[in-house]
Amino acid sequence: MTSRPLHLHGIFHGEAAPCSDTPAHRIIALPAFNALVSDYALDPDTAKIPPDDLADAALEHHHILQAYCADHALLPMRFGTLFSGIPALEHAMQRERYVRALQTLAGHREYSVEVLIGETVPTAPTSSATGRGFLSDRKQLRDLRRNNSLDRQTFARDLLHRIGTVTAHPLHSGAPKPDKLLDVTTLLSEVALADVRRIAADADTRANELGLKLRITGPWPAYHVDPDALLQEAACHGA
Repeated sequence: MTSRPLHLHGIFHGEAAPCSDTPAHRIIALPAFNALVSDYALDPDTAKIPPDDLADAALEHHHILQAYCADHALLPMRFGTLFSGIPALEHAMQRERYVRALQTLAGHREYSVEVLIGETVPTAPTSSATGRGFLSDRKQLRDLRRNNSLDRQTFARDLLHRIGTVTAHPLHSGAPKPDKLLDVTTLLSEVALADVRRIAADADTRANELGLKLRITGPWPAYHVDPDALLQEAACHGA
């Protein structure tokens, strides 16, 4: 009987016991760091996996990473990173770039800053009895909506700029959504996170005036981190 391949979820520095409230997994101690792995029960060819089973497995992958990312410098691996066994895993993970990437990640966690679209802009009065008054009211309403939209876009750009001044890491913007004006993710140190919380608090009154709501979420597994790009950033900033 062929043994199941190892599914590598991520690597991290530091000591930890396997979390009991997550999908089954184990920790393998490698020479330079620890690896989070589980036995892969699905077909290695993802095209043959039913969509629901694939989605469930991806969610389990996320839950395992989420359990460790708050307390450890953790580098997630792409879902479906498989190895034939521990020797193959140990050989692949000997690359210096993984060690250096974890060193660069130390003291940083991934957070998201969202600007949610809430209340609609106040409407103009529409009680005019005359045709001319009705047209005037409609124009005022269009002007209010246009100005509110422009003000919201300006607010989002200013907020994005201010966040960029407190972190040396790239800002990753999510795809636009009807309920989100801004969804940006980046790596933050504890100091930078405190700065971002202060920036959000300072901007809260203006956000409410525009019918917006600010939300900071995380820490999340650092899915946006590419080891090679991370090392290039560190070299540029003298890390």
